[in-house]
Amino acid sequence: MNDENWRDQYTRAARSTKLVIALADGTAPELHPELFNPEDAVYHACSDIFHLRDWIAAEFDDKKAAERQLNKELFKKSVELAACRDIANGFKHLKLDQPTFLPGGEHSEIVGREFSVDFGDNQRTEYKYTVRVGEQRIDACQLVMVAMATWDMWFASSSSIARDLREAAKANPRQEWPWETSPWGLSHGD
Repeated sequence: MNDENWRDQYTRAARSTKLVIALADGTAPELHPELFNPEDAVYHACSDIFHLRDWIAAEFDDKKAAERQLNKELFKKSVELAACRDIANGFKHLKLDQPTFLPGGEHSEIVGREFSVDFGDNQRTEYKYTVRVGEQRIDACQLVMVAMATWDMWFASSSSIARDLREAAKANPRQEWPWETSPWGLSHGD
């Protein structure tokens, strides 16, 4: 395998989230439709955000116990992370047979697509997606930004796993702590 770890997956999830943001505000470069469908960016961001859990759990001897703890501390408490989990698993498996962590038992899914083009001097195309989360409709850009901010807050928390990861990061000067301070346009109080 390669020498990547959870910090690399965090960086991957951050890049995916930034791409969804750039697509929504029209600053992403245009790519040929045979190479890239903007909707893929939403699926990949949700998958990268959800799979960060697996990369973190892989750092521990008892991976299943770490996954259960991460589910309890994060995915069962955060609507946004639970929605990312549903979208990632729906994208991967087509039909979801595991229950959602969301109250009400209905899995999240992408339900709306909106495209707008500004034909001015700097032609821009904005791609916006809507995700159904229970009874609510949430902008996909907001969903992934809040999901990443939730991870950031958890990394700074008193969770035993988060503490272990911080200690391991201090012991490995090869890599910096992987993120900027609150880069998602949200404060820790949001």
